[in-house]
Amino acid sequence: MRCVSFPICFFLVLPYFSLVAASFACAIIRGHEKAILAEQSLDNLESIDFMWRLLLGLGAIPGVFALYFRFTIPETPRFTMDIKKNLDEASGDVKMALRVREDVVVDKDALEHIDIPRNTLPNFWGYFKRRENWLVLFGTSYSWFALDVRS
Repeated sequence: MRCVSFPICFFLVLPYFSLVAASFACAIIRGHEKAILAEQSLDNLESIDFMWRLLLGLGAIPGVFALYFRFTIPETPRFTMDIKKNLDEASGDVKMALRVREDVVVDKDALEHIDIPRNTLPNFWGYFKRRENWLVLFGTSYSWFALDVRS
C-alpha cells in the first residue's frame, strides 16, 4: 500500500508503534521478573534501574534513525530554487528524483524573473483570510492537539 500523505500514514500506523513499544516494555519486564522478585529491599532496586536504562536506550534508536534521515534527505527543488536561489542544484535534484538522464537546460536569467512573495504580516493575513487555508491550518493543528491529548 502506498501512502499518499505523510500525516495520514502517520496516524494510521501510530497505534502499531504504540503496540510495539508496549510489547518491548512488557518483554523487558517479563525478562527481568525473577530479578525484581529476588530483590532483598525496596530501597535498592538495581534490576529496575537496569530496566529503565535499557528501555531509554532502545527508545533512542528510532530517534537516531529519524535524525539520520533528516540530515541525508535532500531539500526539495522548490526550496532550493526559491530560498537558496540555486537553479543548478534544484535542476539536479529534479533530474535525480525523476531519473532523467539527459541534461535539463536551465535559464540563468530565470532566477531574476521569479516573483517570490515576501513574508510580511499583510501577506500572512491575506493568505489566512481565505476559508480553505484557515481550515487546513485548523485541521492540522487540531489533529496534532488530539494526538498530544491522547498520549
